[in-house]
Amino acid sequence: MLPAVLSLAQASRPAARPGARPAEKDRSSVNAWGRADFEFYPTPPEATRALLSVETFNGNIWEPACGQGHISKVLEAAGYDVVSTDLVDHGYAAARTGLDFTECVFPRAKHIVTNPPYGYGLADAFVSKALAMAAITGGNVAMLLNIASLCHRSRHEFWTTHKPARVYALDDCVCEGSAKRRYPDRLDRADLSQTSL
Repeated sequence: MLPAVLSLAQASRPAARPGARPAEKDRSSVNAWGRADFEFYPTPPEATRALLSVETFNGNIWEPACGQGHISKVLEAAGYDVVSTDLVDHGYAAARTGLDFTECVFPRAKHIVTNPPYGYGLADAFVSKALAMAAITGGNVAMLLNIASLCHRSRHEFWTTHKPARVYALDDCVCEGSAKRRYPDRLDRADLSQTSL
């Protein structure tokens, strides 16, 4: 089975700037460009619950950009064994920090579920790395991405050769730190296995 991709329509996850410094006491600090340091935009729990309303995972899950554990906590509450890692320490006690997912050489769990950082090609690097890790483990990948990730002309070849098994879209989903919106707790399934991109 091909990996699942969850796309969040209008998700607010702006680009990072090189050399951004991690937030210290105020974990939601904003840099001089108005961007959250290290692309830290916590995922609303409703987005993860919506994913779990239509997908199940048979085995442990790696959340490689866990931040403060927003996705990991929902997965754990649903009964999954979760390995939480992040490059930066955002204060989630269960996380192993200092781990650059894009540089990892071996998988930490069978499946990967994450909302990756977007700036400077990081989302693309996360998707490619996750697919490579899932090929080793036989697991699935669920990426919470802006729907535009599927539409950009620079990604056309990638998506036509790595077709998502499924795409789910949430309207008006905005990551924390942006305007508060209401989120659905369940998704309607759109099976794209026979659809060409």
